[in-house]
Amino acid sequence: MVSMRTVVVVLLTSLALAGCSSSSSSAPTIASFTATPSSLPAGGGSVTLAWTVSGATSLSINQSVGTVTPVTTGSTSAQVTATTTFTLTATNSGGSSTGTAQATVAPSVTVSGTVTDATGNIASGETVLITSGTFSQSAVSDANGAFSVANVPTPYNATILDTGGVVASQYQGLTRPDPTLTDFVTINQTMSASVAGQLTGGAFPQTTGLATPVVFSSPQTTASSSALSIVSNGPSYSGSVSWLGPTSTTGTLYALEVHTVSDLPVDYPGYGTASNVLLQNGASYSGQTIPLSAVTSGSISGTISGPAGYPVAGTELILEPSGASINTGGYFQLLNLATTSTSFTYTTPAIPDATLVLIAAVRGTSGDFTLLKTTVSPNATGLTLSVPAPPTLSLPIDAATDVSYTTPFAWTNFTGVTFVVFTGTPTFYVVTAASTATIPDLTSSGLPLPTSAHYSWQLLGVGPATTVDAVAVPGGLDGQIFSLGYFSESVNRTFTTAPP
Repeated sequence: MVSMRTVVVVLLTSLALAGCSSSSSSAPTIASFTATPSSLPAGGGSVTLAWTVSGATSLSINQSVGTVTPVTTGSTSAQVTATTTFTLTATNSGGSSTGTAQATVAPSVTVSGTVTDATGNIASGETVLITSGTFSQSAVSDANGAFSVANVPTPYNATILDTGGVVASQYQGLTRPDPTLTDFVTINQTMSASVAGQLTGGAFPQTTGLATPVVFSSPQTTASSSALSIVSNGPSYSGSVSWLGPTSTTGTLYALEVHTVSDLPVDYPGYGTASNVLLQNGASYSGQTIPLSAVTSGSISGTISGPAGYPVAGTELILEPSGASINTGGYFQLLNLATTSTSFTYTTPAIPDATLVLIAAVRGTSGDFTLLKTTVSPNATGLTLSVPAPPTLSLPIDAATDVSYTTPFAWTNFTGVTFVVFTGTPTFYVVTAASTATIPDLTSSGLPLPTSAHYSWQLLGVGPATTVDAVAVPGGLDGQIFSLGYFSESVNRTFTTAPP
């Protein structure tokens, strides 16, 4: 039996509950919470924390920021030295809500790089300046071309200050810890040797339209290495070979007979090699026999197109033998035509393990151009080569005046890495993946921009590389220019620097 006292307590509790409001407060709404900038270089910096909130009576941010106002829309600043996630807590009587914003800080690296000369050989005694924001430290390449700088914020710029004091080469926006940097004006001593011998097999004596170029390739030869000359109408050959670096080099001799009619190859009577040929600087070698074997011919065909305003300007077909390439000078130019034709059919040699490179060019009315290089099989048909436009200079106008370190140089219509050449005294080279650049301010390094000086500038572009990291490698920009992809060159413009 329920007592009267219990009934009274239950009734009183029910009445008390009935007297309370049936509505309850809801938690605040955070419309936005951001950290700007969201990405900072190594070492960090200041970020602005901004928020938009409704329904809050108080706001706080962790990471030692604390209580912030106003409680609706506001901002505050904070210092970060490492990647940090900030949490905003908005509170009222109905509860709390949270939002997060992250500021990412790039890591620092030890840059252990190598300096090479314009042909890829080591360059010692070169001063390399590494800069990033307020960070600035230099090092000198040792006997192996190596240098090292610790605790470098990324991204960073690496500038080679040529020992002559008249040229600076700057790579911008690097992040890799192991860059290979090219001093574009230094070339080590050239070595050379004379070579002579006999060609056996093939089609001799040679008649009109027949030629047998001979080339030599080794790890030390370059695209500018000398081809050997052939004695007319005979199987003898002689000539000189040049290379860079050590006093000796070991490589391979290649010979290819080409039968040409009206500038077009029609067949290839013979091809051969002589391997493990050791050459010493200043020496002469005779009796180097190269046996030739018959070559099967193929045929390639296709079409070429360029962007509006850039008609086809020429084609080139190159054979790279196995173990050689354009980069090492071991290649045969099978044809090189100045033609506006958008279609082609060429006879090719079908040599096992060799590579055929087809090059198509487009050129604008101002003289700027792009070369597109691609590999093809000896019997490829239906090829389609679409050549991209070269970069178009936009700023400053031609013959601009009052140019200074802050003057923007800009270009359009190009995707890739650009080599910007500011020619004067001193000369500045800038390697960048951006579409704008300024002349580097190297006054503190002894290369100030002179006043009232006449300069010219031009762009060389390579693709499909899209980062400077991709070209700060052995072979560098030259390797990119001679490798597959595209190479572009803009017109020249002039400018005058600001007066004193």
